Amino acid sequence: MLENYLQGVTSDTTIQGSQGSTAIDSLKVAIPDLRLTPVEIPALHQNLISSAALVLPTNIAQTGIAYASFTIDNPFTASINILEVTSTVTYQQLTVGKIDHVDLTSSPVHANGHSNITSPQLPFQFNLDPLTIVQLLLSGAQNNHIDLGPLIELLKIVAQNPNYHPPVRRDWNKHTVCGLTSRRSQPALARKRLPASGKASSHLSTRKILTFFVQRKTI
Repeated sequence: MLENYLQGVTSDTTIQGSQGSTAIDSLKVAIPDLRLTPVEIPALHQNLISSAALVLPTNIAQTGIAYASFTIDNPFTASINILEVTSTVTYQQLTVGKIDHVDLTSSPVHANGHSNITSPQLPFQFNLDPLTIVQLLLSGAQNNHIDLGPLIELLKIVAQNPNYHPPVRRDWNKHTVCGLTSRRSQPALARKRLPASGKASSHLSTRKILTFFVQRKTI
């Protein structure tokens, strides 16, 4: 019943009396016949977690570890203490990653009654599956009306042939282009200048595609 209350589901229940419901002898005969049904218990139409944030560090392609935080909006008079966090994050049936049993007993996330607090950053195991990353980028760009330009066709090749690893190489003469995502999730392109005397070569790989998008930025 408490779970329904927190999840916004109205609960149907029955109020039934018994002889143990009262200590007054004169009422013990009548109370067992008291029955109220159905009784609807209205739900709490408010999310306890009002928002969440995911930070992708520059080495995400190597470690697979990002950092997540969340904001608690406590509607109760009583305080809330969170001792452990376990969560799986999905986006349109794609598994983005998970927070795997993070133990907070030594320093619980505490929210006083009728208060808003933001949790500390927690380790988030980002899903580095190549096909999932490509589908996530394509779907996110489409839903947010972001034009990825010629990169769309490149990502489609990876999505349609997840087991194919082409021996593609590209030499950059003066610049290498790094894709950035601003805090407002708007696309931006920045050029990173290389040493004048050198060239950089890069194998086409899913990890480089991932780095292309998340380098030095926050979702």
